Amino acid sequence: MLIGFNFEKIMGTLKLALFWALSIFGGNIFGALTSSQYTVGSDPYVFALFGGMIGITLVIISRPNPVP
Repeated sequence: MLIGFNFEKIMGTLKLALFWALSIFGGNIFGALTSSQYTVGSDPYVFALFGGMIGITLVIISRPNPVP
């Protein structure tokens, strides 16, 4: 929950909702195509949330510091 709230502050509500829908739909479809025993649930979103936070953190860290 705490990661989701921080992610929403950074991305915005609409972008997070789109990210949520695409990651759940894509993750479940990918799981169904690659495994004979697939499940439907929120696990793809949890992994996508961590991946998204790592990606945003790397982008923020790699930005050059603005000179005042």
